[in-house]
Amino acid sequence: MPSTAARLQPLIYTELHVDAARFATDDFNPFHDKHRWQQIAGNPFHGPLVLGFQLAAVVEEAVRRHRLFHGEQILVQRHALRYSNYQLNFAAAVVPGQTVQAEIKPSSLTLGTNRQLSNRVVLRADGVPAVLGFKRESAQPLLDLMPTGLGLDLLQSWPDRSYLPDGRTFLKRKFVMTGNGKTFLLGAGVEPALYIDEIAGRVQFPQMFPVSYLSCALLERGVHDGHDFAAQPLVYVAHRYTLDTRRLATLTSNDALCLLIGEPDVAGTDARSAQRHTYPCHIMLADDGSPLCAAELVLAPLAALK
Repeated sequence: MPSTAARLQPLIYTELHVDAARFATDDFNPFHDKHRWQQIAGNPFHGPLVLGFQLAAVVEEAVRRHRLFHGEQILVQRHALRYSNYQLNFAAAVVPGQTVQAEIKPSSLTLGTNRQLSNRVVLRADGVPAVLGFKRESAQPLLDLMPTGLGLDLLQSWPDRSYLPDGRTFLKRKFVMTGNGKTFLLGAGVEPALYIDEIAGRVQFPQMFPVSYLSCALLERGVHDGHDFAAQPLVYVAHRYTLDTRRLATLTSNDALCLLIGEPDVAGTDARSAQRHTYPCHIMLADDGSPLCAAELVLAPLAALK
């Protein structure tokens, strides 16, 4: 594996980085489109936005380096911490030209019923916190990986880009490809050969690559429902994910994923929080119906953040 420094160097994204990440994941949100961002009603941002999953990939790589430098992979193996968990809050938008720097706080190991290795994480753009949260390895998943009432036959036979019989869960199928995985890493500013090098016989998709497809599935759900993305813009305010790293390690090129987007929870304690929609999401392996990831994606109308 190529040598790597303990800390991820500062990144300066360009529009080409944004295009690489969005094309690799089929993310057609106009906020990231250099031709359409100006058409968004009330858009306060001066250019296409860096994808939230691009920034999450920076967190993933920064934590990976932290684990290697401090020898913490031994702890992950010793305590059977097979689940990778992220809790990320988006405090500010990031646009091309800004300098992004990751900071990983010291690790904390908690033993007990659900063993965890935890780190606070911060991504700064031009010195201003843009993403804040936690990265945790755990012995048990922190989100429920298995959606209820879902059989393999339904996953394999139901039409793509449509609601399941419950009328609440939207299904989108995607195929993971090494070329798209490398392009996603390139867009995120992470060396692709650290994860995928066919000559060396190494194909390990980064965690954020399959998870990033959830944004495409959410957009497809909006298209199905007739949502106008320019007139009614929505932005991410938080992401939470739990991945099964053992199942992730089995993914190979051309494997099919079933992406499930559930009905959003719009409950809130006040007028501001009530506008935040939390979408429960799951990623299942199409060949056997086993769960790969559970996520909660929190969106809010752009107007609610002003």
